Parts: sequence; structure tokens; C-alpha cells
Amino acid sequence: MRKNFVVVILVAGIAIVAGLATMVCFGQLTRGEALSIFVLAILVIITTWYARVTARIATATSHQAETQRQTVKEMKRQVDVQSLTLKELQDSLKMQAYQGIYGKMINIDQFFMDHSNLKLYIYGGKDIAGISPDETEKVLSACEMLLDLFEESVGYRQFVTKEKWGGWEKYMQSIYEKSKAIKYFLNKNKGWYTEELINVLKKEEKG
Repeated sequence: MRKNFVVVILVAGIAIVAGLATMVCFGQLTRGEALSIFVLAILVIITTWYARVTARIATATSHQAETQRQTVKEMKRQVDVQSLTLKELQDSLKMQAYQGIYGKMINIDQFFMDHSNLKLYIYGGKDIAGISPDETEKVLSACEMLLDLFEESVGYRQFVTKEKWGGWEKYMQSIYEKSKAIKYFLNKNKGWYTEELINVLKKEEKG
């Protein structure tokens, strides 16, 4: 299409030159008049060409800008979708963490219901000094079971709401403060548990 336009300009130029030359030969125009007309014609042709090129550039620029707008819009849509997916994943992890911890707590509650004699050493503050080796082993096993759950809950801390974690933290601290058996087992096996759990349990002591 561009070639056709150039050909048209060349043909028009040649035709103008031929026409002016003929008119000069027959005395219809002087050479000065012919030259003026020729220059004017060239200016018209150049102006027409410039307007056409400018229009094509404007169209191309407009199309490019629209393409960029569409690209940005699509990228924003994808970011929104990914953000929503990430939030859904976080909510799912929080729910799983909450259900996992409290599900195990229910199992522990059932354990102490079935072994009510051990509950006094955990919740009642009863001392393990002077009890039989068999009873001591059972109490310490119960302590280990509970501390293992506490350790797991600390690992899930980031997935639990601040309100729920606050209540759970107070529960763990209350158990630690009351139970001589828990304190004994933790001090004896401190290397089994993270510094984070120990800090949580002893937070009230440090405060």
C-alpha cells in the first residue's frame, strides 16, 4: 500500500511537470509562473504525504497504547487471582492447624478421663516424689505427651489467630506453673524441646 502511494506521487509529479512544460511551450505560462505552480504542487504533495504518515503513526501508537492497557489489565487480573488463591491457602492452613491442635487436645482429655489418677500430677500439682517407679513412668509419659503437643502448637503459631494463640498460650503456662511433674520432666529433658517453647512456658516466671 505504501509503494502504491509513492507511485501515485511520482506519476502525479511527472504529469504536472509535463503539463507545465506544454503550457510554457504554447505561451500559456511563463517559466516563472510554471516554476511557482510546480513548487506549489510539490508542497501540496509533501503536505498530503506528511498528513498520511502522521495519521498512520497516530493509528499505530493508539493501537500500541491499547495493547499495553490490555496487557496491564490482564496482569492485574492475574495478580488478583493469585492473591485470592494465596489467601485461601493461608485460611486453609490456619483451619488445619486449629483443627489439628484441638483434635489432639480432645484425645488428651479423653486419656486423662480414662486415667484420672494421672490428672492430679498434671492439673492438680501433685508431687511425684515418693510414688512407685511404675506410677512415675506413667506420669512422665503423660508429661511427654502433653509437652509434645505444646511443641507442635508452637510450630503452628503463625497459622493461628492472635486471639486463639493468646488463650492457648495461657493454658500452657497455667499447666507449667501448676504441675511439678511437667517442670521436672522438662528440666530433665530440656534438649528435646525448642527454646521457643521453653520461653513460652516460662514467660510468666521471667515477667
